[in-house]
Amino acid sequence: MIDYEQGPPPAAPVLTLNLADEAALVRDEQARREIGHSAVVLAKHDDLRVVLLTLDAAAIVKKHRVEASATLHPVEGRVRVHLPDGAIELGVGQLLVLARDVPHDVEALEKSAVLLSLGHASAAEKYREEP
Repeated sequence: MIDYEQGPPPAAPVLTLNLADEAALVRDEQARREIGHSAVVLAKHDDLRVVLLTLDAAAIVKKHRVEASATLHPVEGRVRVHLPDGAIELGVGQLLVLARDVPHDVEALEKSAVLLSLGHASAAEKYREEP
């Protein structure tokens, strides 16, 4: 498990994690928040970020864009991703791939954990909430 008090993990050449254990740790942190969701960087390399997002049931990550291609892969629960052309529901074992700069929000239909992978070509970590 990652010691989150020490900050993001180093860019280790090989990293193996148990996502259920990591989600439990993130939820412990989430209990202190009022927004219903929390995220932690599991891996950080020059060209890739891997983030674990946990959400309480009915929590919403506000509409935003990411300046990189991204994947969303639920590892627990179900989420609905609202996109310009409609909404897509995702459950465990499903994968959504988004091109860079696609506005979206994420709504938890039940308590959920989502693994996010973000490409990182230059400014990929930039996150912009939509008005």
